[in-house]
Amino acid sequence: MSNNGPLLQKQMIKEYRVLITPNIINAALYEKNIVCRNTNADGQKIKEKRHRLSLYLERFNGLSPLRKLNQGYSYVSDEKGKTLTSVSQVKKGDGLMVYVTDGEITATVQNTRRKVREDG
Repeated sequence: MSNNGPLLQKQMIKEYRVLITPNIINAALYEKNIVCRNTNADGQKIKEKRHRLSLYLERFNGLSPLRKLNQGYSYVSDEKGKTLTSVSQVKKGDGLMVYVTDGEITATVQNTRRKVREDG
């Protein structure tokens, strides 16, 4: 197992944060402003906003790359660490790194076969 695991994890977390952090921060600030301005306001309105925030946080949690790995997915890169998304990015004999929940798998491309996806 190489020492790329912590680096990959940091990269994935950084990409995850870039994706969701502004939305979470905005939602949290919005919630804080609502609570501060409406200290004596209708309690039901605040409960609804908290519930909506809770739903947003659950959605963002579902986007976590680490959570996806725990669900059986993997992350594949070339030997230089570049993310692979297409068979056109590799050729026979190229080295691959496959990242799964509990470690890394080193693999070599033996063959590629392009498939046309029905969803686009």
